[in-house]
Amino acid sequence: MNPATTTEYTIKQLETSDFDLLLPLMKDAFGMTVDFDYFKWKFLDNPAGHFIGFVAVHSSGEVGAYYGVMPERYSIRGQERIIYQSCDTMTHSQHRRRGLFQMLAVHCYEHLRAQGKLFVIGFGGKLSTPGLLKFGWRSVMLFRAYFIPRLLCRIGSGSSADDVVPVENVEDIAHLLEHTGPEPIHSVRNLLTVRWRLSNPRYAYRLQAYREKGALVGYTCHYWDGSKITLFDFHFPDARARRALLGSLKREAVRTGGKGIVAWAKEGSGTARQLSAGGFISNPFQKGPLHEKLPFVFYAEEATMQEFSAPDCWHLETFDHDAF
Repeated sequence: MNPATTTEYTIKQLETSDFDLLLPLMKDAFGMTVDFDYFKWKFLDNPAGHFIGFVAVHSSGEVGAYYGVMPERYSIRGQERIIYQSCDTMTHSQHRRRGLFQMLAVHCYEHLRAQGKLFVIGFGGKLSTPGLLKFGWRSVMLFRAYFIPRLLCRIGSGSSADDVVPVENVEDIAHLLEHTGPEPIHSVRNLLTVRWRLSNPRYAYRLQAYREKGALVGYTCHYWDGSKITLFDFHFPDARARRALLGSLKREAVRTGGKGIVAWAKEGSGTARQLSAGGFISNPFQKGPLHEKLPFVFYAEEATMQEFSAPDCWHLETFDHDAF
């Protein structure tokens, strides 16, 4: 690790041999118990490249905070390039209110800028967004939860449909994976990337496809997160496929006693309209279940921020928001 010394803390770039330093942070900040395999999947197996992350080490030897970004492949006006997603910002409870988040974040951005790679996106939380905006990040739009609660899962679930079939190999739906819209920026969903995302050791992903005249023409990908289903990805070619595929998820939710189905989308987007057409609703109030709206924010060189600061520049779905 190459240190950059501050007064009380030393900033060090995290190497692959240092993942054990993050274990107590993950437990303290998120209550998550993970192992090396999780970090290997997330930080090393990513087909877009390895992560870039920094830790602040206290003079006592304890790691006080971590800030890192992960590379992702995006298409920008038809040209593929790497954009980094800010994720896993962690400060140990014993080291808060000492400016560690800002110190590490600024160090990371300068590291990217020096390499000509400064283009970072994120889905901000209530606490993190104000800090990011102070750094010069741009807030573009709001991302929100759409859901079908348990009661509504009983409506319109229908009977078992023979035209919905399980998919064991993602290659079988490779022709359906790329999602584009009128927006100039969207994530690249090639087989390598999708296979990697679905191998996340935290979740058990399931693929189902809609079969019409012997061909697979639509699909859903979902996983259970606690007592609810997260609709991680989908493609509905028409209303019939949408009814059949969502009907299958509704029946699963009812059969297992789940709380319902959740997906995320940009407000007012085509994706949000498809979800609404399938029976998803949103919480219009400032409190209650799934009321939060997540700001989508990004940080780049000024010319890039000026060019892509409008909501209609970005095509984003649950697949892009998912917090890994």
